Formats: sequence, structure tokens, C-alpha cells
Amino acid sequence: MGFGISVAAFAVGEFSQVVKWRCGGSRTDVRGEVVFRVIFFAGILMLPLAQALAPEAVLDGAGVFVLGTVICWLGLLLRWWSFATLGTYFTTVVKTSSDQVVVERGPYRILRHPSYAGLLAAFLGCGLMLGNWVGTAACFLLILVGLIYRLQREEHAMAVAQVTTRLELGTLVASTVLRGPAPLARVAATLQDLSGGRFVLGIGAGVPGDEKVVSGVASQSAERFQVFTETVEALTALWRGAASWSGSRVRVEGVVPLPLVPGQAPPHLMISAHGPRGYDLVARLGDGWSTYGGVTAPALPERDFWALVTQQSQQVTRACERVGRDPGTLRRSLLVGYGSMQPLASEEAYLDTLEHAARADYDEVVVYWPWPDTVPGDRPTRCLGIGFGLSPKLSRPPWRAHGGSAAKTVP
Repeated sequence: MGFGISVAAFAVGEFSQVVKWRCGGSRTDVRGEVVFRVIFFAGILMLPLAQALAPEAVLDGAGVFVLGTVICWLGLLLRWWSFATLGTYFTTVVKTSSDQVVVERGPYRILRHPSYAGLLAAFLGCGLMLGNWVGTAACFLLILVGLIYRLQREEHAMAVAQVTTRLELGTLVASTVLRGPAPLARVAATLQDLSGGRFVLGIGAGVPGDEKVVSGVASQSAERFQVFTETVEALTALWRGAASWSGSRVRVEGVVPLPLVPGQAPPHLMISAHGPRGYDLVARLGDGWSTYGGVTAPALPERDFWALVTQQSQQVTRACERVGRDPGTLRRSLLVGYGSMQPLASEEAYLDTLEHAARADYDEVVVYWPWPDTVPGDRPTRCLGIGFGLSPKLSRPPWRAHGGSAAKTVP
């Protein structure tokens, strides 16, 4: 009777949390949740299994049952107290949200994870109530292992998300001369997993002189572009599941294990290109395209700069059409902030930049900032967020104008 009431009370409390909807929360770890639940329910299963397989492991005496009841209900009360303290922030799965706060009241003043402590106590008490020490020990240890695993996944999720579900992490851009496809694919896949699917791999052909860093020998532009093309092709092949890939200048063999985490989508691949061959590569394999106009752009007057990047956007559209791709599926990113283009000079300049970019069919604007003489708290704090919702193009989900964001080209 007492055991049945305790189990029913636990079930009602848990069900009340399962049916509660957490608005704005982002589920971050489906695979970890599956692993935890397998371990958790295996622990529960140990209670009846031990009764059948080890009937001699009996804990005699009414005192054991009473002790188990007390421990069980103390655990339930602690867990319910945690539910009430967290309110809508308590979820039965690992989630993060942009409005999440650190709670330091109620049981959280004393324990870091009171709901988990209550869960452990509740099942320890249940085991004692059933009176089988093998089942009690097996159940307690398995649930403890499951909770430790889940805590690690939660800490991981919080460290990555840092209470935001929209901020992206990426390179702008990684040089294919300096990084081969296999290590690049694995590093990008790791960052994709750590960021909860928000990594953007910006990738480019590199600049003259990159080859000397690696081999000490300079190469021609055509050779550098060939390496770039084949690295992108090998990279996408590895993400699709190929263990080997071979081209005229790039080759990978026997990549085991494969780069992507099981069940994880490949990172967003943003290809930097400023000419016809690059546009064709973008149309074939890119999720996104990045441009700053090319090597001549910084010296151009503002009017000529906008004419150039508008023409480039039109050429990319035609490249997509040639390969039968809907141009609207390509995310277009414009890098500005040096040469004649100074969008952070004033709020008006910033708004004007976003308007020009929208008319040229770009999805986002990335500002090259800070400069060596930048004062902390300078112009971006005044411009940040002004452009959101400015135009249908720059504000349409999931793309956003990156007003005042720090962006720096890296090799």
C-alpha cells in the first residue's frame, strides 16, 4: 500500500512536468537524452528483476520499510520543491533559452542539483521499501551513472549556448591552402556539435603567400584555386559519409571514424568567391556565399563598390540558375568595414549600408571590426540592432543583419 502510493505520487509529479510546455526553450541534446533514459529505465528495471533473480538478498525488518518510506518521500518533496522554484524553467529534457537565468533561491541555495538529488533519494527509498539490497544497489548505481552523464551533457550545453539560441560561430574565412579537407572536416564537425548546430564554416582559396607557410614554395593562382575547389569537394564528400576522396591535387584516404557526429547535420558551408569559377563552385556546393568585393574593392569609391557587389550577386544568381538551383536557397553574406566603406561611422551610414545590401539581394551584412584604434564601447554599441527588421531581405528568418558584429578575416 505504502509503496504503491509512493510510486503513484512520483508518477503524478513527473507527468505534471512532462506535459508542461517550455515556451522559447531550445532542445539541445536529443542523443544525450536517449542515452540517459536508457540508463534510467534500466535502473528502474533492476528493482523487480532483483526480486526474481536474487530473492535471497532480503533486507528484513519493518524498520527498513519505514526508513525507505521516509527517504523516498524526502526525495519526492525535494524534487517537487525544485519544480516549484524553477517554475517554467524546469524541463524534463535538456534545453536552453535566451531568457534563462541562474536560480539561487529555494533548494538551489544549498544544492547545485536538488531535483537530481531528490530523484536519487526517491529511488533509494523505493529499493529499501521493496526490501532487496541487490535491487536497491543496482537501481541506485545505474540512476547515479545516468544522472552524472546527463549533468555532463547539461554543462556542455550551457557552456556552448551561454543562454543564447541564435548566435552563430564561424570562420571568415579558413584558407584551404593551410588546412587539408580531413582535419578541416573534423574540426568543423566538432564545432558544429559543440555549438548545437550553429557553426558556419567560411572557407576560401587563401591569398598569395599562404603556400610558403606550409611548404615554403609559392604557387600560381590557378593551382591555388584548384586546391580550393578540390578541398571543398572532398570536404562535402566526407560529410556525406565517404571515407576517401581523390582529385588531381587533393587526396584523402581511410578517414575513420567519419567526421560528423551521428545524427548531426553538416555545418553551414559558406564559400568565399569573387569570380566566375568561384561562383560556379558556390552554386554547386555552397550553403552560403561570402564576398567583400575582391582585391580591388577597398580602393573603390562607395558608389562603385555597390555597383561591383551588386553585379557579383547577379552573377551568383545566374550561376545557380545554370546548375538548376533555386538562387533563393543560397545565403549571401557581404563583408564591409574597410577601405571606402565605413558603415559604423554613424547610425545613418549603418542604415544606408543595410539598405544597399538588401537592394543587392544580400541576406546578411558582416562588419569588419574592431580596428587597432577602436575605443571599447565605441560605435557598434550605438548601431547594434538598428537594422533588424529594416527590410524583408535582411530580416527574413533565419538570416539576420549582423549590425556592429565583430568580424575579422583569418587565414
